[in-house]
Amino acid sequence: RTDLQGGSSEQVFDSATKIAELLEDLPGSKVLATSRELLHLSMEVEYPVPPLGVPSIADDFCPDETRRSASVVLFEKRARQVNPGFSVTDENAAEIAEICTRLDGLPLAIELAAARSKFLSPSEILAKLDDRLSLLTGGAKDLPDRQRTVRGAIEWSYDLLSDEEKDLFRRLSVFAGGFTPSSAESVLIGSGISESIPEIREAEGSVWGERSIVILDMITSLADKSLLVPRGGHDGVRRFGMLDTVREYASAVLTQTEDARSVHLSHAEFFLELAETASPHLKSSGAPKWLRRLEDEHDNLRAALKRSLENVPEVAARLAAAIRHLWTTHGHLHEGRSWSAQILSRNIDMSDTVRWEILTVYGNLSQFQGDVEKAQMLYEESLAVGTRSGDKIQIAQSLRGLAALAYMKDDFELARNLVERAIEHSRDANDEFGLAASFARLADVANAQDDFEAARDLSAKALAIYRKLDYKEGISAKLNNLGAALFALGDYGEARKCFDEALST
Repeated sequence: RTDLQGGSSEQVFDSATKIAELLEDLPGSKVLATSRELLHLSMEVEYPVPPLGVPSIADDFCPDETRRSASVVLFEKRARQVNPGFSVTDENAAEIAEICTRLDGLPLAIELAAARSKFLSPSEILAKLDDRLSLLTGGAKDLPDRQRTVRGAIEWSYDLLSDEEKDLFRRLSVFAGGFTPSSAESVLIGSGISESIPEIREAEGSVWGERSIVILDMITSLADKSLLVPRGGHDGVRRFGMLDTVREYASAVLTQTEDARSVHLSHAEFFLELAETASPHLKSSGAPKWLRRLEDEHDNLRAALKRSLENVPEVAARLAAAIRHLWTTHGHLHEGRSWSAQILSRNIDMSDTVRWEILTVYGNLSQFQGDVEKAQMLYEESLAVGTRSGDKIQIAQSLRGLAALAYMKDDFELARNLVERAIEHSRDANDEFGLAASFARLADVANAQDDFEAARDLSAKALAIYRKLDYKEGISAKLNNLGAALFALGDYGEARKCFDEALST
């Protein structure tokens, strides 16, 4: 058994042919080689060395489980070398858990962060991780430069790449939370990578799919070199991503190039197109699939919003308008309000349609969070925008928003009048979805006034439309409302049928 370790990765890689010859000449022999990348030999078996396990930082956080996490054990051990009195306590466990998680469980990064415990508390270390490459320095002087700082470790791997691989690596740092090969191809081509990588340029005019294969091969090469991490995705689609620490380095290098602006713009435009394609499907039977897709890309959507708000604010406005249903349906209330407020506070040139979308989602989210006064102001402004543009669907939805606020204030007469006005506009626009939403709102008013027969009939009308549209969320909600009205009327058998179907929808 021969161990090949120590020395540099490229030395091991250059020995691949000799290793193959050795194994062929010595049947039954084995070679254990540690390397940053595969040797690509036919008899090779890969055993990836993953980062250390990190503790959960979810709502059910447990200090005792945190103390047993491999990354936290390493943090505590290294911290005690510079601060003998250091320990993981119930008070600092959550902060240490977040440090280890944000450092991706990377041993070198954790050791260098823990070494700062001589002068900094865990909360102070955590606060400085936004610039982790500057913080994570100061390794032992008897170690190679690449093991003394995190920047040095990543830079060493980066310097071993070909010029084409370096270009790809830098550009891929634009993705937050990972990417699919197809999304990478779209953003890379949109950012002009063909001009700098001959293989991609030469494949552009060839057989369909050859360009995709070239890009996939390069992505695979970076994954083989441990600079990209393969990840699972919904519907069996393979995703790749960078560890956050690696991505911070790659992003910093990208910003120093002339390509940075075009890469950021291409990324924002790609995810704007995705969001605007998804938007009309979010009130149909396809909503779950599209919402999963948007949630998979939520970090990318956030990154696109942030960059475009700074550089091309009209793109940020359109993107926010397109993902409004992601915020409301998946409960991103505070985040949605924050983005909406930032966009509306700026003097952004946007169409009435986009402005109306942002005003209404901001009003919707404010309503959900109980800020009735803010919601009232926003719905009134959205009504004015819809009226100015003459869009009857917009007018009807703004009226329903104001009706919801009147309902919350127990002003049921006003709520009914507003909804009846909304129904007129929805009928004029042949908007069946709007009609269903209005009937549902009237059913709520009837139920609040103990008119359960009216609540039953109106819920049934809304349900019939949602069934026709195959809108699962609406079907489930109206089955519940219909069941509640039937229960109040003493029709327990039919009520149970409604509740059972709602649970299975």
